[in-house]
Amino acid sequence: MRFRYILVALLCPCFTVFSQTPLSIGDPVPDIQFENILNYPAKKVKLSDLKNDLVILDFWATWCTSCLQGFAKLDSLQQEFKDRLQVLLINTKNTGDDVIKVEAFYKKWKNRTGKPLELPTAVNDTLADKLFRHQLIPHYIWIKDGKLLAVTSSGVITAENIRTILNGTSAAFTMKRDQDTERPIFSTGDLPATGLLNYSVLVKGWFDGLPSGNRARRADTIIHGRAMTNSSLLDMYKTAMRGINANISERQVRLLVKDSSELLSPSYTLDIIVPVEKAGDLYPKMLELLNNYSGYHGRFKKQEQRCWLLVRTNKGDQLKTKGGVIENSLWEDKPYLKNGKMDILVDRLNSLKATGRLVVDETGYSGKIDIAFGEGLDSMEKIQDGLGKYGLRLKEGVRWVEVFEIIAF
Repeated sequence: MRFRYILVALLCPCFTVFSQTPLSIGDPVPDIQFENILNYPAKKVKLSDLKNDLVILDFWATWCTSCLQGFAKLDSLQQEFKDRLQVLLINTKNTGDDVIKVEAFYKKWKNRTGKPLELPTAVNDTLADKLFRHQLIPHYIWIKDGKLLAVTSSGVITAENIRTILNGTSAAFTMKRDQDTERPIFSTGDLPATGLLNYSVLVKGWFDGLPSGNRARRADTIIHGRAMTNSSLLDMYKTAMRGINANISERQVRLLVKDSSELLSPSYTLDIIVPVEKAGDLYPKMLELLNNYSGYHGRFKKQEQRCWLLVRTNKGDQLKTKGGVIENSLWEDKPYLKNGKMDILVDRLNSLKATGRLVVDETGYSGKIDIAFGEGLDSMEKIQDGLGKYGLRLKEGVRWVEVFEIIAF
């Protein structure tokens, strides 16, 4: 009997790790061996080799800006707590990084900061990734006395919290709970997403388990849902506004509030889904949701406004495209648009500091255009000169235009 168990162990030396489901707080952490270690005396290291009182694993990637912003703090904490703390950076295989990319990144770091980043780093990890499942990085795992103590975001990584743990005192950490953004936000697997006829949620407060972003929910090419996570109410209102009227610009938005800080704070999450056959109701329903529960009210109205009117100055057709692939490089140093529509040009003119006010298209031109601004778009003189070569001009005028007002109530 004893030999039979020995044989199984020999054949499956990593059975415990590979069959391990994701760990919960308080669970013993298997003695993972990390391969491909950088900034460490050995090329391999096990968790048991780290004799420190507290180990923090930091899951990261070279392309993750938020991850990189935390490195200086981690390095400082490592120096402060010395042998009592060990920070181990974990770059998993599914990040797309490899040893060459990580080494090149560290070289650039040293050249840029003048100081090497010396935190030990495991590259191409797969084992820890299985045990500490996560959707978002950075992702921090706290291990003490061989057990999973906490799963947190970067805000919890402080000297005060580390000192509390090392002194043997329990810390009331806010745990990071990643959400699957492919599913309705904050729902569980019990929600029958495929048969979902209606879903909406609006939550106030930053949530560490979600990225900041704005994503459409599609059935094939039909958008019938919108998820905006860790976003501002203003961005949510603008998304609903453009969904209802795609031609409205930033310069047609009016904030009729005494204090806009709450509108601008990226601390709200909204998810709304309607049936595919009622996709046209999505953005009106989104606006209704915001108006009912956000403490603000957004509405469209007509208003007289001084504008720039984009007009044609002759009957020639210098604008007519020569065809080819659509190229929108109006945001480059030498801006141009190839085989695009007039509304693309108007959108860009409406974003320029130099124009300063709303640009209204009164050219009546419906065909595709080619246009280039060799001198740039950083002054009205350059804009007018560039337009003039194509029989266009901006002239001042007053028009009744649709605006979108946001008021507090």
